[in-house]
Amino acid sequence: VPSNYHGPDVSENGQDFTFSVDLSIRCLETAEIKQLLNTLADNKIIAWARLRGLDGWPDRDPFQNHIHSVFVLGTLKPQLKNQVSAWLDGRNGLTSDLPYSYWQPSMEAINAISEHQ
Repeated sequence: VPSNYHGPDVSENGQDFTFSVDLSIRCLETAEIKQLLNTLADNKIIAWARLRGLDGWPDRDPFQNHIHSVFVLGTLKPQLKNQVSAWLDGRNGLTSDLPYSYWQPSMEAINAISEHQ
């Protein structure tokens, strides 16, 4: 399925692997969410906080607040490669391709991620 961002990227020894994971942020405050986004970026994982009604994320059920992340060193399917490009360009990684305003990575993180593209 082309829109299945969390579906398998590769299979190895009969096991499917994905390089995109959603993380719960229910118990985190804004500063903690932004610190987590920094930590992920510093470890070659691009990520967005998907917050209801912000940066193109819908403001209704079943769209829950979470962090959507992609490990950039993996063998990525096309839609995840597109998300890496969107992240590098300061976009939201959604089909709306809006600017992402909640948080921005450091230039060091951007440069480190772009080296792997």
